[in-house]
Amino acid sequence: MNLRSQTQKPVQGCILEGVYGYQFHLNENFTLSSSEFVLKIRNIVNKECWFWKLSWFEDENLDDHLIVNEQDTPEPLEYMQEPIISDEYFVLSSRFGFSDNLIHKVSGYGLKGKDYEILTTLAFEFEESYLLVKTGPMMEVRYTKQKPEIIGEFFFTYN
Repeated sequence: MNLRSQTQKPVQGCILEGVYGYQFHLNENFTLSSSEFVLKIRNIVNKECWFWKLSWFEDENLDDHLIVNEQDTPEPLEYMQEPIISDEYFVLSSRFGFSDNLIHKVSGYGLKGKDYEILTTLAFEFEESYLLVKTGPMMEVRYTKQKPEIIGEFFFTYN
């Protein structure tokens, strides 16, 4: 499983500006639940901004697959483009943000067999915190200061 086949731009040293979705359910452990998420990523050197749309599907064996699509807009969420000063997009949906958001690395985990690999989890590592994305009928995003326990086999680190 290679995230580079689904994304093109490196994320190490970029900031994760926010986690967006239609409607979040937030519990006391800072775990967000939604049917899909859109992450806004910004390169701090050239100020370029792009989005990762995180979605999922269930295969015939009832395994959940995490899908990561890199895109220039926050679709399918509703948004507006700032028409005068910049080409910045304003996302008109729920947002979760945090200050420790400089990406050190992103790692992928999942299920591995003889002839298949299924991406199920992404782990973002920041200076003093982590963001864990897990797939399922209700995808989960958990922000934590503790290194998370991850179920599944390690696939890759995306820098």
